[in-house]
Amino acid sequence: MKRITMKWLSLCAVVSLTVLAACSPDDILQVDNPDAIQLSALDDVDLARVQVNGVLDQFYGVNGTVLEYAQYPTDEVMTGLNWEDYARVNQRIISYLEGPTAGIFEGTSKGLRMGHDVAERIRGWITEYPEKDLDDELALTLAFTGYSAVVMAENMCQTVVSPDPDDPSGTVLEQVENFAVAVPYLEEAH
Repeated sequence: MKRITMKWLSLCAVVSLTVLAACSPDDILQVDNPDAIQLSALDDVDLARVQVNGVLDQFYGVNGTVLEYAQYPTDEVMTGLNWEDYARVNQRIISYLEGPTAGIFEGTSKGLRMGHDVAERIRGWITEYPEKDLDDELALTLAFTGYSAVVMAENMCQTVVSPDPDDPSGTVLEQVENFAVAVPYLEEAH
């Protein structure tokens, strides 16, 4: 019985190694998803609304949770005690990137960045394709980009905001400065 099992395992190993040797790793690791938008298609003006919807989805995905839980009385209000991880963030014992607020920062930062990028693309399309009416898409994108900055400022005492990849910033912004990040987006959306 044991010999048959060993022979069977050996045969399976040889067949598996032969199949793997016959295939290149590129063939095995290549994934094609026809439903996904390829990076090269981001410059397609016909996908403007899809990209705006991505900005909206990012905003709702993060802020829906933030707003939902903001409505509940906290442990501190109910019992006088605060959860340890939030207390450590509030006392600035740990960075906002290490505690429970990391998800809020990452989500709002991503929404700010996505909105900035999509708004830049739409501005380019407005000049390149004047026959297409993209003013509503631009205004909506700018508004939700500004809202992302507002929610970030409401939830973070200090952050580093750098929506422009060509001009990265390491400057730590205080809460009032974080609110100021939203102003240009919201004014242009108006």
